[in-house]
Amino acid sequence: MRSATILCLLRSEIQRQDTWKKVMSAQLDIREAGVRDAAVISELNTDVQRIHAAEHPWRFKEPGPDSFTETDAAEFIGRPNRFSFVAFVNNEPKGYVVAEIREMPETSRVFEHTMVYVHDISVRPDSQGHGIGKALLDAVKQRGDATGISLLALDTWTFNEKALRFFQRYGFVPYNIRLWNKVH
Repeated sequence: MRSATILCLLRSEIQRQDTWKKVMSAQLDIREAGVRDAAVISELNTDVQRIHAAEHPWRFKEPGPDSFTETDAAEFIGRPNRFSFVAFVNNEPKGYVVAEIREMPETSRVFEHTMVYVHDISVRPDSQGHGIGKALLDAVKQRGDATGISLLALDTWTFNEKALRFFQRYGFVPYNIRLWNKVH
């Protein structure tokens, strides 16, 4: 009898999660963004800026009126070969991504190749785990596919284990490890 109750509870939870996903996907709107969306992207950036500042306060500034302003965001997303998307749920911004098409020329050491590099991605903490980050990366991937680019790359901080797990679930694998040695 006890296992039947647990099975019913599990089914109920799975149905609840499936219902939530359907509701979220029905209300989720991924829109291509541009310089006109700089204020929204600046505001959405505060969540990830706060995480970085908490972990490395000597390197990252706390979110504030002088950190990643609307002007900074406009300059950042307006650079050549960059594109961005903003995720809205019920017309409320919940996340963003900024990516760039990078054309790497052939050198004596490497072959020519092109990739889509994700500079920034962030989803509001209260909206994480509902497919918004995946939808943003899907939009970036589709842009790459449309231009014949199949390589998607990004980097993440080792302290941000939640982001690392998300990227790995999406299919990203480590390919380059950067190290530092900060002398006190």
